[in-house]
Amino acid sequence: MRKICLVMVPVITLFVTGCTDQTNSDEMQNKLSEMENRINYLEQTMMDQQSVIQYYEDDINSLEDSNKELNDYTSRVSQDLHVLNEAISLAMDTQTAILEDTQNDRGDLEINITYAEKINDDSAPNGFYLEEQDDDTLTIDRDVPIYMLENPSTLVNVEWDEMERKGGNFLQLFENDGEVVLIKELYIP
Repeated sequence: MRKICLVMVPVITLFVTGCTDQTNSDEMQNKLSEMENRINYLEQTMMDQQSVIQYYEDDINSLEDSNKELNDYTSRVSQDLHVLNEAISLAMDTQTAILEDTQNDRGDLEINITYAEKINDDSAPNGFYLEEQDDDTLTIDRDVPIYMLENPSTLVNVEWDEMERKGGNFLQLFENDGEVVLIKELYIP
């Protein structure tokens, strides 16, 4: 019996070890297969992300091109406006004035102004000062376009009621035959 037990112990050990090795091998194969699937998934995700990155890079390049075109167009328009401004200034008399207040009277706009001249002076805080001259009240026809600054670089055509709320603005008055035909606000830093 002892001999049988001695022979049986190694056989059982071999059998158990063989089964255990097969179980471990199956588990390893499953884990390896699972890892390969994850690697494939991550590679696919990475390719998808690279496609998304390429899409946004193309979009950024397109926006940069559009921005360059817009800047070029803005520069041309600015130059054209400068030329137009110069032509208007040469064809018409212009004066500068400080707007004190406005009144809407019988369909016309009355503006109380103080004529002023911008004098360049390096010792002044902004490199210039306004030299005030005579006060005057002008009657402006409703058809006269009025352009006021929305911000330092944007002029907008304003309605009469918006003009009535203004005061203290520095204006350029364009005159033809002694009559104001255009009012434009000038930027003072």
